[in-house]
Amino acid sequence: MKTKKNLQKRRVLTAIFVAAAMIFSSSVAMADTVLLTTDENLVGVYSGNDSGVDGFLGKFDDNGNWDGDSVDGVENVEIQNGGQNAVFDVTTSILLAQFSVKASNRYALYNIPGGTLYAGTTYAVTSQHLVNDGGQQPDISHVSFFGSGDPVQTPEPSATPEPSATPNPSATPGPSATPNPSATPEPEDDDDDDGNIPLGPGNTIPLGPGGDVDAVAIPLAVPRTGDGRSITGLFLILGSILFVGGAMTLRRRVKRN
Repeated sequence: MKTKKNLQKRRVLTAIFVAAAMIFSSSVAMADTVLLTTDENLVGVYSGNDSGVDGFLGKFDDNGNWDGDSVDGVENVEIQNGGQNAVFDVTTSILLAQFSVKASNRYALYNIPGGTLYAGTTYAVTSQHLVNDGGQQPDISHVSFFGSGDPVQTPEPSATPEPSATPNPSATPGPSATPNPSATPEPEDDDDDDGNIPLGPGNTIPLGPGGDVDAVAIPLAVPRTGDGRSITGLFLILGSILFVGGAMTLRRRVKRN
């Protein structure tokens, strides 16, 4: 029982898959075909024959054969659906203004969108606008084309302008000259010529706790930022001052004792 049920399920799934594939193939084929006999393209429906329309170029009959001169670029004409439809391929883009579908004792006249049938496209026409009073759609008698039929001229590409000349890098002005740092004027020295600050009677450093020790005048060389002297001399001078001060303090203590 299980085997029969599984077999039935497989058959059903296979049938669904095949039907879906057929629908998909049909939709793709329809998508590649352009229907020309639409309400938007319809000019009108007229009694009699379409021979009075200006600009006649050529027509094919109900067997898909050209009646007289053919239209260059329109090929592979095929009558379908019992004669109610016709399809054809366009191999060269051509200029055509209108076409007509003749069936029974009337014809329907249509404008071609853009006045052009484009290469690589399959077009379809039907007798759908020629349904008679009894609601029956007649078979196509013939399809006529009107217009110049000239091939569409592809415009030649315009000449590409030559690029403008690139300026010579050697002609580019160089950077402005950097001023020589040696030419920068040194700051003025307000001290005496040797750069020392003299310590004399009016400018002395008192040494000792009570200040009763005679001041000692020591020439103090203070290095300037701009004259390039080493700061080592300053430390030597300060060390000398501390040494002398310590010696004087020790001398006073010895005297007191």
